[in-house]
Amino acid sequence: MPRSAACGALAFAALIAIAGCTGPDSVAPSPSATATDAAPQPTVSAEPTAAPVPDPVLVQDGTADDNAPYAQFVVAQRAAEQDARLRSSELAQALIDAGFAADAIEVTADRTPLGNATDVISFAILVGDACILGELRGAEAVTQTAPVLGTGRCLVGADVSIG
Repeated sequence: MPRSAACGALAFAALIAIAGCTGPDSVAPSPSATATDAAPQPTVSAEPTAAPVPDPVLVQDGTADDNAPYAQFVVAQRAAEQDARLRSSELAQALIDAGFAADAIEVTADRTPLGNATDVISFAILVGDACILGELRGAEAVTQTAPVLGTGRCLVGADVSIG
């Protein structure tokens, strides 16, 4: 057998052997998908979103405990709306506008005897046999409840006339 024929036969045999490595079940690789080929997938959050908490409301004929969150909300909201610091009369008016009885509200002075602004305005609302006690410091209001004092009032000492 001539040398060129032998080389040709050997090359043919090698080609057959290599072709046998890929069987009929083999799949040729497909071109990779690009970002523009893929459809956008919606994102799913694993954390549930909290339902919004509704603003407190006045509970007609409610207790001091029922209405303390509402009083706190009203005073804080009015203070946040003001450009300047709330005066005692404005704090009392906010509570009256919100539905509390004027004769049930006590408020401390917003000025010291020397005319300086106080750091805190205390307020109280008589509700049945209990009191909503509150403080306004800047635009931050806090409240809690307590029993009525033996005097039938909620605050000790003189309060500002709001009438």
